[in-house]
Amino acid sequence: MTNDPPIRLLVAGDDATRLASVGSLLQGYRFVICGETLDGTEAVELAARLEPDAVVVAGGQPAFDGIEVATRILAVRSVPIVMVAAAASDMLIDRAVAAGLFGVLTAPVSGPDLVASLRAATARHAEFVESRRQAAALARTLAERKVIERAKGVLMAKEGLSETEALRRLRRASQKSGTPMTIIAEVVTATLE
Repeated sequence: MTNDPPIRLLVAGDDATRLASVGSLLQGYRFVICGETLDGTEAVELAARLEPDAVVVAGGQPAFDGIEVATRILAVRSVPIVMVAAAASDMLIDRAVAAGLFGVLTAPVSGPDLVASLRAATARHAEFVESRRQAAALARTLAERKVIERAKGVLMAKEGLSETEALRRLRRASQKSGTPMTIIAEVVTATLE
């Protein structure tokens, strides 16, 4: 058995009986319901305030469009969302995928099916978040590299330095001043260009 904390869920739906059934399906598993609501607007507010680990959206009545509620939640908080629908059509699946949901189940749902879907959704979401973090880090590194390359080019043109010597000069200035090399590079470019 793992010592990981329970997964905190927000449950939103169009029917009180359905909300209660989600809670009963998850009894005995490592999930705790931190909030539940029958109102789509409140679901968005609760997602922002309670910061759940995952969301279950149950229902699809015209007054409570689960995919619309999920879309609004995702606009304020990146969180894995699993939908429990009364019936699944190709159009519903396409809308769910386009909205960014991590799973769609068709009622009636068993506890093990819901648990499996939620566990898979939270795992995929964690990978998604890590991929976005890595992509942002790579983009930042590339942007920094471009600034340094530009400064090297300016030093080479204005000072008649080789590429190696231009880089060495940027490094030395960075080390002496304790300032990141990208900032040194920006100053060099602004000053000499």
